[in-house]
Amino acid sequence: PRDGEDECIFCMIGTFQESTGSSACRACPARRTTSILGAFLSEHCVCEEGTYEPDPLDPSNPDKCVDCPEGMSCEEGSRLANLLSRSGPRPLVD
Repeated sequence: PRDGEDECIFCMIGTFQESTGSSACRACPARRTTSILGAFLSEHCVCEEGTYEPDPLDPSNPDKCVDCPEGMSCEEGSRLANLLSRSGPRPLVD
């Protein structure tokens, strides 16, 4: 920070801050977290371990994370779209 400005802080895991210069961090929506310290976009909030994102394009519930299907494991950030494309974090058969 420059003279007269507040000190920059890194938001803790599970929080983010989109406004430059703000010292207040916002919590991710329910069942979401961040994988990094200092998240600066709401898009950094991903589904928690044990849950997955069924459809990121569903405008009626863009923050929805659902329980991992029985017999599968879902690492943090799992998305159904990744299962279909076979890339990135996705639900896996145990």
